[in-house]
Amino acid sequence: MRNIVSKIGLSIKSLWVILGLLSAVMMVALGYLEGTTPIDILKLFILILVLLSITVFYVHSFNLKIDELPYFKNFIIACYFISFLIAMLTRNNDEVHLWMVGGIIIAALFDMHLGLIFTYNLIFFASFIGEISIDIMVYLLIVGTLMCLLSNSMKKVNTLGITVVIVLSIQITLLFIMNNFMLWDTINIDAVYSLLSSIGVIGITYSVHYFYYKWTAEKKNKEGLDEIAVTLEVTANGDLPDKGLLNKVVQLTDQDGNHTLEEVLQLDFPLLERLKDYSDKLYRQSIQIGEISAGAAKSIDANEAIAKAGGYYHQIGRLEGKKYVEEGIKLAEAYHLPQVISDIIRQHNMNYEKPQSPEAAIVMLTLSILSMKEYIIQLDNKVFENSASEKSVPGERISFDKIVNNVFQMRLTKGSLDQSGLSVKEYNILKDFYLHME
Repeated sequence: MRNIVSKIGLSIKSLWVILGLLSAVMMVALGYLEGTTPIDILKLFILILVLLSITVFYVHSFNLKIDELPYFKNFIIACYFISFLIAMLTRNNDEVHLWMVGGIIIAALFDMHLGLIFTYNLIFFASFIGEISIDIMVYLLIVGTLMCLLSNSMKKVNTLGITVVIVLSIQITLLFIMNNFMLWDTINIDAVYSLLSSIGVIGITYSVHYFYYKWTAEKKNKEGLDEIAVTLEVTANGDLPDKGLLNKVVQLTDQDGNHTLEEVLQLDFPLLERLKDYSDKLYRQSIQIGEISAGAAKSIDANEAIAKAGGYYHQIGRLEGKKYVEEGIKLAEAYHLPQVISDIIRQHNMNYEKPQSPEAAIVMLTLSILSMKEYIIQLDNKVFENSASEKSVPGERISFDKIVNNVFQMRLTKGSLDQSGLSVKEYNILKDFYLHME
């Protein structure tokens, strides 16, 4: 046991001790209020320690990097104390399960599985102190599991309503079954309290996530500004700063609390995962456009991260419908993408706005060239299938160089690049980059 504890680390052990002490205090307080015998208090305390040990073991076994999660220990302790306190205060009202809020918040902010374990701990604790029946316990387990699974949807305004509808619908169905399919027995004050408790949990989770996101965004901004200050100091001393460090100026969260470029470029970012689930082909095309755009941006010393992210998300609106630019802007707002990405979504398509930055122009050029290339390949294949001889395929006479030249000439003639800020020199460098990228 000592070896296991030593491997867990000081931070986890200290968390375990703090929660254990809180449990002891609450057990004594509960025993004093209820006139409970010392042996019953001891049994309850041992149960809580076992549940805490399972939680700590999960954190260690699945290598959760809690040091990288802002305010992790603070939130765990606060959620633990508040949830158990609410459970104690409402122990005689098993229809009120507002105490679930701690587990759901943990699921939404940090880890869904950890939130599930925390919620199950709370349910077992509430069942023990409130002498809850088996059917109510099963009901709470289902509701708690459902809310943990939907915790990610509680973080966004556009999915908050449907989350409430789903949770309440499941609850009403369960209550209807528990009351032997008797409608009038289901419609009572206890059911109303139960439904209101779920609405309260969802509302509190959304609010806590909103402010947590604001706090962490401000923290990242401060850290980023400190790093930039160091860079400027190095520059003032006559040394040449690292270019990647300078690029972090645009990676900071903005005043609206949007994600950083670094975050949205992660392939496990929720919106990118949605795109992959929706269409693997569209996902691969978007990643390809992002990678090529980043290379093109590098060739003219533009911002690689912006161009790359713009390529990743330029057609994200196809998840929602045919008006993919308009839908893409809505998704960018819903998922808190940086404003520069929303701008590229709007500007890469000439039907809306002309590119207002070199990065937007690069994404537009990359998309145009690759789309033209794919069209020519499809034309070649179609003609080849209907041709008796491979030599008669007309598409083969259209070289990639000609595609690039035509795209650049067309964009120049139509004035597509007039507002992009690209110089003639950068225009020629980009053209040369695309000509040699194959």
